[in-house]
Parts: sequence; structure tokens; C-alpha cells
Amino acid sequence: MQAKVKELKQLASKAFDCEKDAKAAPKAFEKKLKYHRLDKINTIQKLSKQEPGRPKKEQALSIQYRMEAALAKDEQKISNSLQRKGKFILATNELNAELLSNDDLLDNYKSQQSVERGFRFLKDPLFMTSSVFLKNEQRIIALAIIMCLCLLVYTLTQRHLRQQLEKLSTSIPNQLGKPTKMPTLRWIFQVFEGVHLLIKRTPESIKELILNLNPNMKHILQVLGPPFQKLYTHGD
Repeated sequence: MQAKVKELKQLASKAFDCEKDAKAAPKAFEKKLKYHRLDKINTIQKLSKQEPGRPKKEQALSIQYRMEAALAKDEQKISNSLQRKGKFILATNELNAELLSNDDLLDNYKSQQSVERGFRFLKDPLFMTSSVFLKNEQRIIALAIIMCLCLLVYTLTQRHLRQQLEKLSTSIPNQLGKPTKMPTLRWIFQVFEGVHLLIKRTPESIKELILNLNPNMKHILQVLGPPFQKLYTHGD
């Protein structure tokens, strides 16, 4: 809106040598408007000097034309646009409303984004799928099943973490250090990247120590619950 007002002011300051051009200018400008129109269009005739400075007695003055107009909302265009955008068309081959209602159809359509995000995760370079080369068809199928199982575990764990954060009314820092209740499990993986398992072997025993656990990691494990904490209780 502000940009169009600025353009209109620039057009109003432009001088035309003939009245026909001055009247055609607002029509051309109005064609570029999407939800507005020009109102109170007027053409102004002014005498202008051909050269700068004080005009001489014998110097002839030329006639120039300028236009003026006001920018107004085009209610008809706005109404037509709202009618088009207010309709959302979905098609399905399930015609039994008891099996699939309109509300369920819309919910399923909107929820497909989460499925697409999941498969985007499988294509991520961090998953290293592209580094695996298989010729045997059965092995390719087996790898696809393993990938889907990994995605299932990933999704369930992420869902569990978010539910626990909401249930306990707490949060964890995101990538920017700001508290969030909707972290991705990928971010949690990155948080735990520096954790190592140290195995100390002696003739008498074998001892396992978890290294580099910081307070933020311990808080995440506490939110996830005892089964997750148990995996990191060998040591500090």
C-alpha cells in the first residue's frame, strides 16, 4: 500500500506535454493495482517555462499537464478475491461419509506435512543413506524397512519428549538458547553429540563411565523419564 502511494505521488509530479498523455497515465497505473483503484482523478493545466531562471518578456510559455488522484480500496476486487480464497477443494475416492467425513479428510490432508517432514529426515545427509550401495533387491527392501523403523522410533521419541515438556510445564533451550516446548529430536541428537562412553578394564572388573554430561543433558533425560535416565547412570 505504501509503495503504491509513493508511486502515485511520483506520477502526480510528472509533467506531460499533452492532455491525452496526462489522462492515459492514471489508467495505465490503475491496471497495476490489485486491490485498489484510483478515485477523484483530475487533470491540471499549468504554464511552464522552457528554460530555468526568470522568463524574458519575449519568451513564450509552454502548456504542461499533470494528473492528480487518490488511492482507494476496490471493495469489489477484495470481495471477489475473498470468495475465491474462501474455498478449499479436496477430492477423495472414499465416498462413504461414515468412513471418512469432510472434517477427517481435511485433518488427514493437513497432517501429511508431518509425514513429508519425516521422509525429508530420511533423505538428510546425517542419516547417511546415500552412502549405502545395494544391488540385491531384497537388501534394498530390508534397508527401506529399517529406515522406516528408525523414523517410527524417531517420531515416537520426539512426540514423547514434547508431551512430557507440556505435562511437566518445563522447557529446554533451542538452537538460539531460547526456551522451547517443541524441540526436534534431531536437535536433541546434536545436544548429546559430545557424550562418550568410557570403558575401563582391569583384571578385577570392567567399569563403564558416561563422560561430558552437562546439566542441560541431565534435564532432558529427566524429562524423558527413567528408561532414558537408566542408559546414562553408569557415571558422571
